Amino acid sequence: FRFGPRGAATATALVSFLAVWNTARESGPFVRDSITHSLLASQLFIATAALTALVLAAVTAERRRAESVVRDLADEQAALRRVATLVASEADAHAVFARVTEEAGRLLGTPSATIVRYEGESARIVGAWAEGDTPLLPVDSDISPDPGTVVGRVYETGKPQRVDSYSDTPGPLAE
Repeated sequence: FRFGPRGAATATALVSFLAVWNTARESGPFVRDSITHSLLASQLFIATAALTALVLAAVTAERRRAESVVRDLADEQAALRRVATLVASEADAHAVFARVTEEAGRLLGTPSATIVRYEGESARIVGAWAEGDTPLLPVDSDISPDPGTVVGRVYETGKPQRVDSYSDTPGPLAE
């Protein structure tokens, strides 16, 4: 059941093959007076084993998913608690933005994260974090919301955006 539904199905197929093989050779616990009764006994065993194994495997897989969700929620709550503690200690805005950026980057599993504040026609970096090294865009630097970049798309639409590659996007921000 550790291997989930696929492992349960494979194990059931193997056990079923062995049960049918032994019954056909007139050995094992499913051999009865007639071939019909032997076949019925082995089929009942196979159906019961398959149903039980697949249900238990599905429950096990669902439990693993639920544990993963609970772990993710616990990580998010811990991050929120750290940010709230920093805010409650009356830290300056730079420290709060730095912590929020780091926590968001770590929770999302990204190598870097940046918080941008839009000011008229430009955008200002208010929080930057990079795993292991210094961020590419320093805090308090002004950037242009170039079209095609995430910053430009958010500026244009006001909605969350995603860009997977900047290889065909012109402008200094994409570079």
